[in-house]
Amino acid sequence: MDKVISKMREAAAKSRGYASYWEWAPDRRLAELGIVDVLAEYLTHSEGFSRASVELIENDPPDVLLLSDSGHRIGVEVTELVDEAAASPI
Repeated sequence: MDKVISKMREAAAKSRGYASYWEWAPDRRLAELGIVDVLAEYLTHSEGFSRASVELIENDPPDVLLLSDSGHRIGVEVTELVDEAAASPI
């Protein structure tokens, strides 16, 4: 139980105070994978991208590789675009 509480405190200390929905993963690479998975879903539904898989890359960059059913490979490096108003304290 102490280990769990310690991890929760560690995560809270690392929090940026905004965009907390991307802070769910204790490992940044898992967060990057989650972000690219959301992008892939968007591309699939709005742009007709036929997704086969989303994979973490061992020797990044890029962070994640999107593979399409038709054989296209798209490397994605996750960066952060932040609206100043969203990042400012309330």
